[in-house]
Amino acid sequence: NGLNAHTFGRLLGQVKKNVDLPYELITHLEATLKKRNWLAHDFFYDYAMHMSDTDGRKEMITELQNLIHTFQVADHAVEKLSLKVWETMGITEDWLQNEVATQLKEYHSGKDA
Repeated sequence: NGLNAHTFGRLLGQVKKNVDLPYELITHLEATLKKRNWLAHDFFYDYAMHMSDTDGRKEMITELQNLIHTFQVADHAVEKLSLKVWETMGITEDWLQNEVATQLKEYHSGKDA
């Protein structure tokens, strides 16, 4: 199947084998992967006792806000890397933005019909 069928961990492993990435980026993506897996599999278990009181819920919200920031930084880094790859194939950021705008316009016009 396509790359979308793979987990982030598997994709990261493939990228590390095939693309020369800066050490800092690899380290950040690996840490992000661990945090993503913790959020998906253990967050609510680890914070189960915190849900019953206001301070605990505030702590959970703070942790989730920190995770959002971590994920956004990783997403931005991957987006920049993706643009570099696309540019090697002649696809620019402007072209991508125009294509997205065209697709959205087509979607909305079909939705209104």
